[in-house]
Amino acid sequence: MRSIKFRGKDKNGEWVYGYLIKSHGSTYIIPVYNKSDAVGSLDFIQKNIIKVDPETVGQYIGRTDKHQEKIFEGEKLHSKYRNGSWSGVVKHNEYNGGYHIELLKYDGFVSIDMYGGDIKYIPISTSDLEIIGNIHDSKEG
Repeated sequence: MRSIKFRGKDKNGEWVYGYLIKSHGSTYIIPVYNKSDAVGSLDFIQKNIIKVDPETVGQYIGRTDKHQEKIFEGEKLHSKYRNGSWSGVVKHNEYNGGYHIELLKYDGFVSIDMYGGDIKYIPISTSDLEIIGNIHDSKEG
């Protein structure tokens, strides 16, 4: 079964990982260390809920990079691909509900655009992915 986890930054700018709750215009994450913590425990939730900046919230996409680090929305990734390399940002795909990488830069052959437009997206399918940052901590491409 796929693990559904989120992360977001708290008021101190620290990453918080766990379950996402949106309530009364605010966004929270409940860090869950094991399943028994969260099952039917309102007391646990009330003591451990953490308000996060909604602009920093991202979902775990169910994949890891080549160092076995979990990949979340907003991660900046790099990979060697065929005759070149690329870097990009993990984005949610509103069309199909999945995730894709929006290219920031690439060198060499990356993808064939069959419709004559600009190359912008590639699927997340390579095993050579490496997390090089995220859009909330690093501003350079």
